Amino acid sequence: MDQEHILYSIKKADLATLTNATIGFSAIISLIHQNFDCAAILIILASIADGVDGAISRRCAYSSLGKHLDSLADSISFGMVPATATYLLITPRNTVLAFALAVLFLSCGLLRLARFTTMGDRTVDFQGMPITAAGLIIMLFTIQRERTELFLQMLTSLIVILSLLMVSRITYPKVQNKRIIALLGVTMIATILAYTLKGEMLHLLSGVLLAMLLSYTLSPALKLTERD
Repeated sequence: MDQEHILYSIKKADLATLTNATIGFSAIISLIHQNFDCAAILIILASIADGVDGAISRRCAYSSLGKHLDSLADSISFGMVPATATYLLITPRNTVLAFALAVLFLSCGLLRLARFTTMGDRTVDFQGMPITAAGLIIMLFTIQRERTELFLQMLTSLIVILSLLMVSRITYPKVQNKRIIALLGVTMIATILAYTLKGEMLHLLSGVLLAMLLSYTLSPALKLTERD
């Protein structure tokens, strides 16, 4: 029996997923040209596309490709892009370290995606930090690269910590509060606009967005404190 042509199996959510992958590829091109700020802004856009993908898939029918395609797109935007940025930023100081850190982040991100695809949506929380959040944190932090002399040391620490959190068994909540989602979305859009205006506001707004995501990184610890 002939199988249905792959193009006929594409749903609306898959178009958002492919947009995510396309934006991620565009970010890699920006990194090749040493435009780290542009790459970071593109990854913000990729995370928005990833969110749209999830929203559509919850309301419409899944395609047979859906979840696997989503993981492949995320591996580009939130795995390959931060790993490439890390390598390019650290390699002038230490090429071996730069390669090791980039491979560590990418490998842990891929393992995190593979585990999610295997486990499915059977739990309310995520097991391990989502690669979307980890990748976005790294790219937002690159915008602050000229703000401190300790940037490379801090980036190294971030890479190691986030990599370990992605493959950990620590549970992270799925953000479902509409107010938090709206605030996050507004901050993302404001950061994108700040980049287009080429003003000092980019560092401020990207720093606010970074702080919001870092607070999510600490959310499991805060939850434990509340229980105590």
